[in-house]
Amino acid sequence: MPATPARLSRHWFADRSVRTQVLAVALVGALVAVVVGAVGLVALRQAASSADSMYSANFTGLEYAAVLRRATLSMRMNIANVALSQETETEQRYQDAADADEVDLRATADSYGAFTLDAERRAALTAFVADLETFVVIRDQQLLPAAWANQIEQYNRVRDTVSKPVIEDMMTQLDILVKAEES
Repeated sequence: MPATPARLSRHWFADRSVRTQVLAVALVGALVAVVVGAVGLVALRQAASSADSMYSANFTGLEYAAVLRRATLSMRMNIANVALSQETETEQRYQDAADADEVDLRATADSYGAFTLDAERRAALTAFVADLETFVVIRDQQLLPAAWANQIEQYNRVRDTVSKPVIEDMMTQLDILVKAEES
């Protein structure tokens, strides 16, 4: 009966010394471990990428909406503090803080707007930015001049009748963004 290739290879391996056989098995085991490890690392990398994408899709928008809300409230508080302050340096410090809040608002709105937003989020963000523009005009032309002149009654009137509807709409748009991001 002629020898088959499988029988020859088995005989070849069987004819080797025990040391060679152990080393061969260890080498095959190491090779399998390297391949399994490499496949595992690729799978982990893909899982990490998927987790980052999920985080970005689910939490980054909510983070932006929260920053917009916080900066809006901070800007309003700093403007009110300009009106309440009695010293020029303090008034200027609060106005500088309000200006920094505005810069943060604009940068955050731009960053948020760079994401792919659905129609509801895009409309709310666009309305928020338009309201911000309106509020900045009211702030610069009416609120801050009254605050710097220590005309508290005038400041309160403008705040309650002119800027309040704009601020309320800004907060409504932020509520829409937060609810959309939470869902």
